[in-house]
Amino acid sequence: MHENGLVGTLFYPIEPGPYSCVLLFSGSSGTVREQDAALLAMHGYAALALAYSGVASLPRYSQEIPLEYFARAISWLRASEIVANQKIAAMGISKGAELALLLGATFPEIAAVVAYAPSAYVYQGLGRGITSSWSYRGQPLPFVASEPAPIFELYEQQQLAEGAPIACCGGYLESLQHTSELEQAVIPVECIRGPILLISGEDDQMWPSMLFAELIEQRLLEHEYPYWHQHLSYAGAGHKIGLPNLPSTVIQARHQVSGIINDYGGTPQGNAQASRQSWQTLLDFLKQHLY
Repeated sequence: MHENGLVGTLFYPIEPGPYSCVLLFSGSSGTVREQDAALLAMHGYAALALAYSGVASLPRYSQEIPLEYFARAISWLRASEIVANQKIAAMGISKGAELALLLGATFPEIAAVVAYAPSAYVYQGLGRGITSSWSYRGQPLPFVASEPAPIFELYEQQQLAEGAPIACCGGYLESLQHTSELEQAVIPVECIRGPILLISGEDDQMWPSMLFAELIEQRLLEHEYPYWHQHLSYAGAGHKIGLPNLPSTVIQARHQVSGIINDYGGTPQGNAQASRQSWQTLLDFLKQHLY
């Protein structure tokens, strides 16, 4: 789909609609989550796997991506006969989970949010220069900068010299000391107008998604959030929790944008179990809250 400046693929069942819809986002790699969208369509949903960087006419890097781009996608879906006025959920992994939570907090049309390996904050965009990942109304959103301490920089240099994977989680943990930035960059999840499902791996080595999810839960409780919310965390699982019944042996991989070999954490068995169990929970969540 290349329409109205949007780049993505829409999947939906063959039976007449309209259908509730899931808006799907990948992480910072810029890929389009077509497998996920196709599988969700088999379960009775429209699913738009939407790209936001790195492909076609979109920005090369995930830096200052306008939230208005996603607002256009929401409007396009609601104007289509396939979705019309049915409910729309935002679902993402990693950087895409950060985005899904942010969109839910910004646009009331988002009726539910699913965040795999989420962040509690807006972080610096991946690319050249230091700026936010997202912008809104012409201004970059406040963000937490990636400014690793000397000890982490030394670790990175050693890993790169040896061709060994880098576990970025330590750098993100250090960023939690930037208290003034955190206050400005926190995602106001309490503004989301619907249920939230958070999914994390206890051995996530990309960033501390379990801790981030706990911080999100804490914020929801502090604001007496009126909607259903749950955090599922899995022992032995890392950053790569996803579709069930697929190979789960990739726990280290070269990032498509940075070119760095990342350590994503978890074990093949732990990731496989988390993917299988969380998938069923996801289907139950969508059935309960989107129909």
